Order: sequence, then C-alpha cells, then structure tokens
Amino acid sequence: MAPSIEKKIKKLLVQHGEAIIVADELLKMWDRNEFSFAEQNHVALFMIRGGFSPTVVNQIKKNISKKQRVPWAALLEILGTLANKPTKDLMDQIFIGAAEEDALNEFIFTRKLDYSDHRFRKLRQQFTDTLNKELEEKKKSLLNQANFLRKD
Repeated sequence: MAPSIEKKIKKLLVQHGEAIIVADELLKMWDRNEFSFAEQNHVALFMIRGGFSPTVVNQIKKNISKKQRVPWAALLEILGTLANKPTKDLMDQIFIGAAEEDALNEFIFTRKLDYSDHRFRKLRQQFTDTLNKELEEKKKSLLNQANFLRKD
C-alpha cells in the first residue's frame, strides 16, 4: 500500500477505532476526489479486506457513471471471490475497458481469476519477461561501465 494512504488510513483507525466509520470516512474522501487513482485502488483493497466489498462495488459503479477510471485491481479482487465464474463476455469487457484506460498492468497483481481466464497468466508472464529483460540490460550496462573504469 502507498505510504501516504496507509498513513491516512492508520490515522483514521486510531481516531475512530471502528472499521465501519473509517470506511465511511474514506468513501466521503473518495467522493470529494481527494484520492489519486492509485490511492483509490489502495482504499478499495483495504475496504474489500475489511469486508466492505458491496460498498466498493457501489463506488466502482459511481466511477463508471461519472466516466472516471475504474480501480481494476479492486474489481478483479471482488470478482475473484464470487462463487460463480465470470462469463467470457464479462471478462472480455473487463479487458477492453482496462485496455482503453491503459490499465492492463493492474491485472498482474491478482491471481484470483487465473482459473477463469488464461490472459491473466499471460499478462503476468509478459510483465516478468519485460522485467527480466530490463534487468539483463542494466547488468550489461553496469559491466560495461566497470570494464571501462578498469581500463583507466
């Protein structure tokens, strides 16, 4: 969780003591657009883990109706807890929506839907391959720099 939102949540927990009051305060802040998109995701995940999934679903619906970005990681987390497997059509729509928001990278953080759609594993593998490639390039660059310094 991002340190700034983590501090806000901790402060609210200390101040109010009850998760339901903290959730209500966080929703008010969300409605007033006090959170960045990343913070919205963190707040939503905090609320899901606190047992407030229906509230998060309503908040996601508000975002959609206001044509604001969708906290995809939170939506996937909720879908992953449902007893019924999401339909292929629903999954297609989710992938289309996230692609339109350039947010497919958020899908790599949940494994709850791997059973229902192979694309999640594929995205995670692409992400891992990209990170490994970047790591190798950085290693080569550092080795070249070290070799250059040894020649002097």
